[in-house]
Amino acid sequence: MTSMMKGNRNTQCQLWLGTWSMGGLGFGPYDERHAHETLAAFFESGATHLDSAAFYAKGHSDEILAKYLKNKARDSYFLSTKGGLYWQGNRVYHDGSEQALRKSLEQALIQFNCDYIDLFQLHWPDKQLDIRVSIDALRRFKAEHKIKHWGICNPRLSDTAYFDCDDTCYSQIHFNPIHKSEQAVAELNHASGFNTVITSPFEQGLLVNPSYINSPLGNKDIRQRNPYFSTEYHAWLKAFYAAIPQTQTASRYVLKWIKSHDFCDAIILGCRTAAQLKACIQV
Repeated sequence: MTSMMKGNRNTQCQLWLGTWSMGGLGFGPYDERHAHETLAAFFESGATHLDSAAFYAKGHSDEILAKYLKNKARDSYFLSTKGGLYWQGNRVYHDGSEQALRKSLEQALIQFNCDYIDLFQLHWPDKQLDIRVSIDALRRFKAEHKIKHWGICNPRLSDTAYFDCDDTCYSQIHFNPIHKSEQAVAELNHASGFNTVITSPFEQGLLVNPSYINSPLGNKDIRQRNPYFSTEYHAWLKAFYAAIPQTQTASRYVLKWIKSHDFCDAIILGCRTAAQLKACIQV
């Protein structure tokens, strides 16, 4: 499926659906039926862009998504996935080499039973490798017609010096009202012609659920590692919640704030239920 573009960019800020939390690992209890309901609501809204990765939930997110897409026409959705980040036991490793990226790509083609991926990205720059090696590999995959577009997730500011967007390229950036440190990277990406896709708009639910201030997370919840969930940010969060107009929901307020930035071409929602999704797509 082809994305709507204006030159090298989307004509408007799109809402994509991410699958990380759908895998049921690290975000508290979850019923897979909610994932299917959320995906159904997403397509019913007219949206088509899905973002996943074999890394998410150690592959379970991809399994759920592939099962749902099994009976859908391949040209009815835009599939984004990634390589370069993998699990070994409970440890995370980076490998941005062509061999590793190709292995992830081939596995995705098998997992989703298709002959191309709309968007394949380097999940995270490999500090042990010149990023140009990864970029060259992604370009080769496109020349081989295995992918339609390529991209870089979580780029460092120094990486942008090597970004030369020869076609419709993408970059995923973590950005929201509490996490603004990547704004300079997003602006440079935008200036380089990349479609800038915003990740974690609600900071793993923190910006739309005030109860997290007083409710401790479970021991296996990966958000235990997120510094914004610590008491250090409680005062900031209380002020943030108080500033949200009573006429708006928190999700609508945050999404409008992100969309107000010129570099935003798309936002990936990590909704776990159809109700959460519907609250967002009305923005």
